[in-house]
Amino acid sequence: MKNKIILISIFLIAGLVFSACSRPNDSTSSSEKGVTKAEQKPSHKDEYGCVFADEYEWCKATEKCVKKAEPCKEISGAQKPERSYNLIEKALLKRSELIPGEFRIGIQKLTLSHLRGIIRWADGRLDTQLMASKENNDWVIVYEGEMGQYTCESVEPFSFPSEMIADCQP
Repeated sequence: MKNKIILISIFLIAGLVFSACSRPNDSTSSSEKGVTKAEQKPSHKDEYGCVFADEYEWCKATEKCVKKAEPCKEISGAQKPERSYNLIEKALLKRSELIPGEFRIGIQKLTLSHLRGIIRWADGRLDTQLMASKENNDWVIVYEGEMGQYTCESVEPFSFPSEMIADCQP
């Protein structure tokens, strides 16, 4: 009987030691702090398409999603996306019967004379791809349509940088 009591005591002590070792340092759980799992590591995108879980945020100066650890740098006036954005938006409105506020242009890559981006629709339609080129100081819409469905032949006359058109269809 005495051996059984000693054995049970050893198991209880060992159990207490192991359970104490496995607990985190902070005894207050996330739910007790009022923090949900979504708040701990959100996985949704913001209005610009930047993924919170990947630590991205919108940089207004470049109109791109950038890692939070990277600086959001202001760039020279000739390359300012806001100016390009407005001019491209005007070219898009001029080309089609769109209404201002019906869409938002997301700039993926921008040079002084070329743009690769997406059009995000306010009504929830699927995003569409946008390719634009600057010709005689005016932005020209080269392609507006389904993602990755433009042909290499259609963009070739506009001398896009190869990294902007790597997914063109032969």
